[in-house]
Amino acid sequence: MHIAFVTPRYGQAIVGGAEAAVRSYATRIALKGHKVEVITSTSTTLEWDDTIPATTSLEDGVIVHRLPPLHPRLPHFSASYAKALATGRFYDRGTADQFLLDQGPVLSGFAELLDRLNPDRVVSYPLLYWPNLQALIWNPRRSVLHPAAHPEAILSSSIYSDAVPLARRIVFQTKAEQELLNRLFQIGTSRQLVLPLGLGEQLASGVAQTSSSIHASDAYLLALGRVQADKGSNILTELYRHTKPSMNLIMAGPIIEEPQVPKGVELLGEIADSDRNMLLKNARAVVIASRYESFSLVALEAMGAGVPLIVNGFNQVLLEQIERSGAGVAFRSASELLGAIELFGGDPELARSLGQRGRAYAEANSKWETIIDRYLAFLR
Repeated sequence: MHIAFVTPRYGQAIVGGAEAAVRSYATRIALKGHKVEVITSTSTTLEWDDTIPATTSLEDGVIVHRLPPLHPRLPHFSASYAKALATGRFYDRGTADQFLLDQGPVLSGFAELLDRLNPDRVVSYPLLYWPNLQALIWNPRRSVLHPAAHPEAILSSSIYSDAVPLARRIVFQTKAEQELLNRLFQIGTSRQLVLPLGLGEQLASGVAQTSSSIHASDAYLLALGRVQADKGSNILTELYRHTKPSMNLIMAGPIIEEPQVPKGVELLGEIADSDRNMLLKNARAVVIASRYESFSLVALEAMGAGVPLIVNGFNQVLLEQIERSGAGVAFRSASELLGAIELFGGDPELARSLGQRGRAYAEANSKWETIIDRYLAFLR
């Protein structure tokens, strides 16, 4: 089978759940002997900076085509479209179309490249961006959509309501995501599959890595991923600013919006994989405060490492992950978050027990070999 993945950014250095998922799928499918290509941008950021050469290269058995964006994202894009982002409504169709162009990345030569490659399946991953919608339109019969969607107003706009029903096949990462998309769009005639992401072999093996560059206390809470308000970092820093939890909080990941760091919080920024794995293996619990996730790789990694979870209870995807696994607890207020921290801080045996449940769940449900076999059967 000849499969082309379309994603805005691609590569080992790209930080992002959807981007990591595309790479996991593409490289593993290529190992099975299929011809796999990726169409992506020359950018490493969501501002669509033109930083990687516009070339075609072979990366881990995958043919990668990098096309230059025609323009960077507008410096004040979010402010310019604040009302539309908040409501999902545009004054007219012309404004909606312009939003998609301004959001980008508009890739030079995209349609011509797809025509030349002529793949059996063209996979859009994720939904929101210009090239992904163009891939759905290119040949709906060959289209496969991974929405990687979470509840946000812009999804209900005409931009997506016209394009999403074109997808012949749709792959969801959770039941919650499937229910969301079926509420928003007329996709009853599309073939649908709920398929979680797999667990990286390094963490699945349960082997801890160590580093002398980070010295953590015996009991600490860990938050991994982008540091920004949309990911819940402000929820965590505000809690530590106004209360004194018994466990310190370590935040590790790209700093998009730097918070004021209160006492009891250590902000590390981006760290080496070995340090990240060491922190994860030795954490008392992992906290995920984001209200918006289509699937949490951090949650899956924590389960694979045998570490319990504290998750935002307003996030249906995270709730689904801990309800199915029994690997943690949810909070819906600052007092509940503090209570969860104190629960795990004061009861290491409970933390260990829930962590073991998570590991068992991850090992039973997150093997990439099984996931790829199911995926390829769905694509045929």
